[in-house]
Amino acid sequence: MKNLKAFTLAEVLIVLGIIGVISAMTLPTLISNYQKQVLVNQLRKSHSLLSQAFERMMHEEKAVNFNETDFWSICLRGNNSSQCQGILSKYLKSTNAEYVSSSGRAYNTLSCSWSSSNGGEYSSCSKSNNTRSDYTRGNTVSLPDGSTVYFNGSIITIDVNGSQKPNTYGRDLFTFGISSQTGELSPWYGEFGGPGARQIIKDGWEMNY
Repeated sequence: MKNLKAFTLAEVLIVLGIIGVISAMTLPTLISNYQKQVLVNQLRKSHSLLSQAFERMMHEEKAVNFNETDFWSICLRGNNSSQCQGILSKYLKSTNAEYVSSSGRAYNTLSCSWSSSNGGEYSSCSKSNNTRSDYTRGNTVSLPDGSTVYFNGSIITIDVNGSQKPNTYGRDLFTFGISSQTGELSPWYGEFGGPGARQIIKDGWEMNY
């Protein structure tokens, strides 16, 4: 009869210990990458919903320029949230609307390292203690996907997960300019000293910071 070889208990414990150490080292990174991708997917969905709605507005109102639409004059330039909700309900599923005063809602900013290599990129970003409320005001609506959108002048700011954390520019809050001619959303590159939607789109819809 052939002798059967097996691992000793000590060898098994050593292997399990090694696996545990590797898991402890890699799991936080995996969780962080997953959370980033969830936020990016939510941003992409909200961006797509708004872009399609703006295209339909121009088409159905036969507007040559986007600033000729009712949305531009009421939602972006006005303060009547009920009228704004009525306009958006034609192009998006039911939305809740309100008007946020000039003080705005405070969101944290990111603190990042900046490198000029590879055309410039942010890295080692973390939530800072600084807050900004510049563009989280005006007509405010909640979209069916759970995001909150602020319409303020020609600036549109998207909080992709509403009141949920981290409530930070460049993480779940992203600011766009909107073209008065085409209604196209153009992301800002540096959102208050940190990366934002432009960096994400540049990197192929990845949050690499």
